[in-house]
Amino acid sequence: MFRIIGWSALLGSALVLAYLRHRRTGSSATFMPWFIDRVRGVLRDRRFQGVQEWIDRHLIRPNPPRLRWVFLGMVLSFLLLALSGLLFSLLLGRPMFGIVLMGHVSLGAVFSLCLVGVVLIRARIYRLDLPEQRGEEPPDVSPASRWLFWIFVLSGLMLVTSALLMMLPLFAQSLHVMTVEIHRYSALGAVLAAAAFAVLNLDSPGGRD
Repeated sequence: MFRIIGWSALLGSALVLAYLRHRRTGSSATFMPWFIDRVRGVLRDRRFQGVQEWIDRHLIRPNPPRLRWVFLGMVLSFLLLALSGLLFSLLLGRPMFGIVLMGHVSLGAVFSLCLVGVVLIRARIYRLDLPEQRGEEPPDVSPASRWLFWIFVLSGLMLVTSALLMMLPLFAQSLHVMTVEIHRYSALGAVLAAAAFAVLNLDSPGGRD
């Protein structure tokens, strides 16, 4: 069931985000020719310059050296966690094992620490209450970005909590299976929120989003 829901959610969200991106670019081409051309462009550009430019603009240049490692650590650990987790869950359909599982758990610790750092640094910018009510100048952050940020944070907290619970022999087999499912769906929610956040903020200035 998770494989069906996971593939449907990933493919459906990819098409929706691509369509929103197409509308924001104001391209005169229709969606499908534009989408095919963009996919070909990404495949031709093996260096993924667009991704490198986004990381440099949003994570490297706006942040001092002591802070940028928090964001880089979270992004890199989350990408590796998502790739390894989705590889086994969606493609292989089996639990992780061996050195992959050990690396996954180790990266989970890095992700949890970096996530706490990101929340401490960025929570004020992404507050859901209106800045005008506090007598402050509103930051240049869209409402969608605010909600996606906190959805990602909550999904990340559920990921970390469920992973810790799976390591403790405190539950029966049925509750352990439920914890595994919570971990999987939390990972899927975090991936979707992170992807939507990145796509919606491709054109935004770095430092705020």
